[in-house]
Amino acid sequence: MHRARERWVRNRTALNQIRGLLLERGITIRQGRRHAEEALPTILEDAESNLTGRMRQLLGRLTSELKQLEVQIAEIDAMIAGKADDHHGDSRHRTDHVESHCVGDR
Repeated sequence: MHRARERWVRNRTALNQIRGLLLERGITIRQGRRHAEEALPTILEDAESNLTGRMRQLLGRLTSELKQLEVQIAEIDAMIAGKADDHHGDSRHRTDHVESHCVGDR
Protein backbone atom coordinates (compact mmCIF):
# COMPACT_ATOMS: atom_id res chain seq x y z
CA MET A 1 0.00 0.00 0.00
CA HIS A 2 2.78 2.38 0.87
CA ARG A 3 4.46 1.89 -2.50
CA ALA A 4 1.25 2.68 -4.35
CA ARG A 5 0.83 5.81 -2.26
CA GLU A 6 4.42 6.88 -2.94
CA ARG A 7 3.86 6.44 -6.68
CA TRP A 8 0.69 8.54 -6.61
CA VAL A 9 2.42 11.26 -4.61
CA ARG A 10 5.28 11.28 -7.16
CA ASN A 11 2.75 11.55 -9.99
CA ARG A 12 1.42 14.76 -8.47
CA THR A 13 4.34 16.41 -10.25
CA ALA A 14 1.76 17.03 -12.98
CA LEU A 15 1.17 20.21 -11.01
CA ASN A 16 4.67 21.35 -11.95
CA GLN A 17 3.86 20.62 -15.60
CA ILE A 18 0.71 22.72 -15.34
CA ARG A 19 2.63 25.53 -13.67
CA GLY A 20 5.30 25.37 -16.40
CA LEU A 21 2.78 25.37 -19.25
CA LEU A 22 1.04 28.39 -17.79
CA LEU A 23 4.30 30.19 -17.13
CA GLU A 24 5.25 29.77 -20.82
CA ARG A 25 2.10 31.76 -21.59
CA GLY A 26 2.78 34.45 -19.01
CA ILE A 27 0.41 33.11 -16.35
CA THR A 28 1.85 32.49 -12.89
CA ILE A 29 0.44 30.50 -10.00
CA ARG A 30 1.73 30.80 -6.46
CA GLN A 31 3.68 27.84 -5.12
CA GLY A 32 1.68 25.23 -3.27
CA ARG A 33 -0.90 22.72 -4.33
CA ARG A 34 -3.81 24.52 -2.63
CA HIS A 35 -3.06 27.78 -4.45
CA ALA A 36 -3.03 25.97 -7.78
CA GLU A 37 -6.30 24.17 -7.01
CA GLU A 38 -7.92 27.52 -6.27
CA ALA A 39 -6.47 29.37 -9.26
CA LEU A 40 -6.84 26.80 -12.06
CA PRO A 41 -10.63 26.93 -12.54
CA THR A 42 -10.51 30.72 -12.87
CA ILE A 43 -7.58 30.59 -15.27
CA LEU A 44 -9.24 27.95 -17.44
CA GLU A 45 -12.49 29.94 -17.62
CA ASP A 46 -10.80 33.28 -18.33
CA ALA A 47 -11.55 34.03 -21.98
CA GLU A 48 -8.88 36.74 -22.03
CA SER A 49 -6.02 34.51 -20.95
CA ASN A 50 -3.44 33.56 -23.52
CA LEU A 51 -4.65 29.95 -23.81
CA THR A 52 -5.78 28.16 -26.93
CA GLY A 53 -8.71 25.76 -26.87
CA ARG A 54 -6.34 22.79 -27.06
CA MET A 55 -4.23 24.16 -24.21
CA ARG A 56 -7.34 24.63 -22.07
CA GLN A 57 -8.34 21.05 -22.84
CA LEU A 58 -4.88 19.73 -21.92
CA LEU A 59 -4.79 21.76 -18.71
CA GLY A 60 -8.29 20.57 -17.88
CA ARG A 61 -7.20 16.95 -18.30
CA LEU A 62 -4.08 17.46 -16.19
CA THR A 63 -6.21 19.14 -13.53
CA SER A 64 -8.64 16.19 -13.55
CA GLU A 65 -5.69 13.83 -13.21
CA LEU A 66 -4.48 15.77 -10.18
CA LYS A 67 -7.91 15.64 -8.57
CA GLN A 68 -8.07 11.88 -9.12
CA LEU A 69 -4.62 11.45 -7.59
CA GLU A 70 -5.73 13.43 -4.54
CA VAL A 71 -8.75 11.14 -4.13
CA GLN A 72 -6.60 8.03 -4.48
CA ILE A 73 -4.04 9.33 -1.97
CA ALA A 74 -6.77 10.20 0.55
CA GLU A 75 -8.38 6.78 0.13
CA ILE A 76 -5.13 4.88 0.58
CA ASP A 77 -4.24 7.06 3.58
CA ALA A 78 -7.53 5.99 5.15
CA MET A 79 -6.80 2.35 4.31
CA ILE A 80 -3.33 2.59 5.84
CA ALA A 81 -4.73 4.27 8.96
CA GLY A 82 -7.42 1.59 9.22
CA LYS A 83 -4.86 -1.16 8.85
CA ALA A 84 -2.73 0.44 11.57
CA ASP A 85 -5.77 0.63 13.86
CA ASP A 86 -6.60 -3.02 13.12
CA HIS A 87 -3.02 -4.02 13.82
CA HIS A 88 -2.89 -2.14 17.12
CA GLY A 89 -6.22 -3.63 18.14
CA ASP A 90 -4.99 -7.13 17.35
CA SER A 91 -1.74 -6.71 19.27
CA ARG A 92 -3.56 -5.34 22.33
CA HIS A 93 -5.91 -8.30 22.20
CA ARG A 94 -3.03 -10.72 21.97
CA THR A 95 -1.20 -8.98 24.81
CA ASP A 96 -4.29 -9.09 27.02
CA HIS A 97 -4.72 -12.77 26.22
CA VAL A 98 -1.08 -13.54 27.02
CA GLU A 99 -1.19 -11.57 30.28
CA SER A 100 -4.39 -13.27 31.45
CA HIS A 101 -2.95 -16.64 30.55
CA CYS A 102 0.26 -15.95 32.48
CA VAL A 103 -1.64 -14.76 35.53
CA GLY A 104 -3.84 -17.87 35.42
CA ASP A 105 -0.77 -20.11 35.40
CA ARG A 106 0.49 -18.83 38.74
